[in-house]
Amino acid sequence: GVEYVYIKDPMTQSAVMQSKEGHVLNTEGGKLPADLKAMRLDVFSPATGTVTLIPDSMNPDSPLSNKKVREAVEYAIDKEAIAKAKSYGFWSSSYQYPPPGTAGYIKDYQGRKYNPAKAKQLLKEAGFPNGFKTRITPHFAVDRDIMVSVQSYLAKVGITADLDFVDQGKFTEMRRKGWRNGFLGMPLGVYPNYLQAIQIYLLPSSLDFPSLKKPANIEAMVGEALSTMNLEPKRVQKVLKAYYDDATVIPLHATCRASIKQKNVHDTGHLTFRVWPEWAPDQAWMSK
Repeated sequence: GVEYVYIKDPMTQSAVMQSKEGHVLNTEGGKLPADLKAMRLDVFSPATGTVTLIPDSMNPDSPLSNKKVREAVEYAIDKEAIAKAKSYGFWSSSYQYPPPGTAGYIKDYQGRKYNPAKAKQLLKEAGFPNGFKTRITPHFAVDRDIMVSVQSYLAKVGITADLDFVDQGKFTEMRRKGWRNGFLGMPLGVYPNYLQAIQIYLLPSSLDFPSLKKPANIEAMVGEALSTMNLEPKRVQKVLKAYYDDATVIPLHATCRASIKQKNVHDTGHLTFRVWPEWAPDQAWMSK
């Protein structure tokens, strides 16, 4: 049989796994899985999402409707430093929406690496030499310290970004009905076929993010990528490249969940498709 036990406190989670009372633990990537991995438990932790800044670019009065401003925001943020400081080796910085190893990932794409001088120059070209004021409203699942770091990096190039922490109901209302003057900060999920994520989050026909302006002709490009019997990575990558060239949204870092199991637990299938709680109970087994 299978028994699910819900434990909120990380210290208690750790104690249960160390005592071998628990066989498999599902948790976020970070300090706890790093500690348990050091104790020689098996840890599998693929990327399951990408924390992303989503601008109100549909609003013509918003500075974020200007592509150069969106590019400046990305150049202003040291994603490598953020991931290194917070991830315990489990997160990575993101310049693309899909993580490495997925069909949509473009191997040779470099992205907009940290360059505050470039950010200031783009702001000047866009008509904001002294920066501007904006707001970031994070999803409840986004690490608050990460958002504080982003706020600090933006301040260094003249962008004052207030952090607006709201409850889940308010965030969902903004996500579905729209927002003005700022970003939503949210993890975008990883799918084996990343066109699913595009359809859910980033098409003009999507129910999500009505304040986000999408690239021209993107619906036709997605339709072309969906027209083949089998998934063709180059077509998916062509769609994603259109978003990157437009700086439609700004990926910050990959997030992950961790499946931690005892050495005598085998073939659970947890996180095989980067989604919890999908697994393979018909194949899982335990040795003595």
